Order: sequence, then structure tokens, then C-alpha cells
Amino acid sequence: MASDPSKQGPRNNTPHTLEGLLKLSMGLTGQNSDNSAKGEVTPMNKEKQDILNHVLNDMAKKQQDFAQGIQAHIHVIRNRSSPDEQISESLEFLAEWVEDIDDALSLHAHGGFVPTVALLDSPNAEHQWLAAEVIGNMTQNNPPCQEVARQFKVLKSLMPLLDTDRHKTVRVKALRAINCIVRSHAVLTASLVESENSLGSILLCLAANDVRLRTKALFFVTYLIAESDVARGETNR
Repeated sequence: MASDPSKQGPRNNTPHTLEGLLKLSMGLTGQNSDNSAKGEVTPMNKEKQDILNHVLNDMAKKQQDFAQGIQAHIHVIRNRSSPDEQISESLEFLAEWVEDIDDALSLHAHGGFVPTVALLDSPNAEHQWLAAEVIGNMTQNNPPCQEVARQFKVLKSLMPLLDTDRHKTVRVKALRAINCIVRSHAVLTASLVESENSLGSILLCLAANDVRLRTKALFFVTYLIAESDVARGETNR
């Protein structure tokens, strides 16, 4: 069975960042900070040129393979006939991928955000909490992604997952995702506080049997109260 190209690591010490490529190029040309400052350039011989060309081609191939791997995972979650195990594996991969703040917004650019949100309504509890995890990781401390979530009204899809009859892990992951979406986003925080139904669902989590859910709910409610006090103070000025 072929390995997933999107999960393969660097091979042959090939750099996978622009900084690494720059260091390699300077090494091959004999450059250092002193002669670079003087404007001195050492021409590369053919052997070093071949090494650099090989590295550039290898980097381009890895980027292409990785992009194809991402598309493969998105295809899996978009196709409702995909086996449950494959959907779960793809969601786990995407959840890890979007932890990088620079990659998070590209989930939407690659067309993977909408099918992820759709899986919040899956009859499979594992798909629900993994989808919520993807959304939470994507939006955490990431204003552009929070804005995408606002535009697609993701909070409306997450709120029902806080109901007491839901799987306990679904409730935990959903609450975390809601927290990540609204935190430090004034408009979303205000809309959440002003919604009695949404606020009521969050307050119910304080009485949950699951200590994880109670703890997250306590910290989240504390944040909402603090933000409400700040907003009231600014309004009364």
C-alpha cells in the first residue's frame, strides 16, 4: 500500500522552507555575511548548480505531492459514501494540518471548510467531534478564519451539539470550537451573549457530569462575563 504523500517527511536533507533553501544556496556559492555585505559573489560550478537544481525540483515535487494529499483528504470528507473510518482519518489529518496558522485559511481555499462544517450534522458522533476539532484548531487565535466561520454562520451548526443528549466528547469539542470562533472577536462575542438560547446552552454545560465540559464551560462563561463588563463600561462612557 502506497504511503500518503501528504504525510511524508523530508527526504535527503532537502530543505522545506525558504530560509533553509537560502542557507543551502549561500553554502553552495560560498557566501557568508561578510562577503555578502561587500557584494562579492562566488560563481557556482556545474556540480553545485546540479545540486541546487535537484533540491529545487525535489521541493517543488514535495509541494505538489502535499497539495494532492490535501485534496485527497478533502475529497474523502466531501463524499458521503466514503467509509466512516476513512472520513475519520481524513478529519484527523486536517485537524492536525490546520493547527499551523499559515495553513488554516487554506482549508477554505482548497474547498475543505464547507464539507467539514456539513459533518457537524453527521449521524456519526466521531465525525461530529472531529469536525468540531478541525474548526476549533482552524479558528483559534486566527481572525481571518474566525471571519470565515462568521460568514458561514458556523455557530448555528455548533450550538445544537451542546444539547445534553449528545455524546460527551461531541459536547466538549463543540464548546471548544465555539470558544475559538468567538474569542477576541467583538462582533461574534456580542452576538453570542445577546442570544438567550445560545447562552443558555453554554450555561447548561456547567451542570454536566463530564469534568472536561464543566471546566471548559466555566472558563468560557468567565470570559463572556468579562467581555460583557468591558462592553458595558465602554457604552457608559
